[in-house]
Amino acid sequence: MSAYILLLEDDEELASLTSRYLRTQGFEVEILSSLKAIQAYHNFAKPDLLLCDVMLPDGNSFDIFPFLERHFPCPIIFLTALDEDKDQITGLNIGACDYLVKPIHPEVLLAKINAILRAIGKVKTLKMVGGASLDDKAQQLHVGNTVITLNSDEVKILHCLFSNYPNHVSRESLFNEVLARMYDGLDRAVDLKVSRLRKKLQKHGVTEIDFVSHRGLGYYIKVTA
Repeated sequence: MSAYILLLEDDEELASLTSRYLRTQGFEVEILSSLKAIQAYHNFAKPDLLLCDVMLPDGNSFDIFPFLERHFPCPIIFLTALDEDKDQITGLNIGACDYLVKPIHPEVLLAKINAILRAIGKVKTLKMVGGASLDDKAQQLHVGNTVITLNSDEVKILHCLFSNYPNHVSRESLFNEVLARMYDGLDRAVDLKVSRLRKKLQKHGVTEIDFVSHRGLGYYIKVTA
């Protein structure tokens, strides 16, 4: 079952390894590294689950749990090096679904996530924009009677654009989601992938949707009736 996970973790290497593993398991993952970042989070695609480190550079996530619970109405798992019983009790008592002590084996983490998502009956649905629908699990785009098979990067691009339609998706967000690295302001790798995806749709005769880029804002989907 595919779902969208928000990972709050300031250890860059651990965050990268964790997100990479979860993406191989079919999840969409976005990384934030501080309390300030999550308090300023404005992604329109709300997460299905929040993986949250406790000790962060600018504070303790226990202290902002009411904010997290209010703005992220989804299961929250604390993933932390704090292994004292009192810390685990605190994390669970304030409302977290689970409290996992680092280091944790990736397969154990995956099992915990899947168990929680099964418990809440989370099911990924088709994303619709205009006359097009994205089935990210099957890696297919359906437009009328046309079915286009997508590669994993194309699915990630369309997932971001469909989830945020009709708003723009920044290049920074696309780089993080598709390439799992930060955008340096010069790299055109995502632009090239979007261009190739546009050509694939045109090759299949799809004219109902297009990808438009605005300088400083990023990409959005343009729908033609």
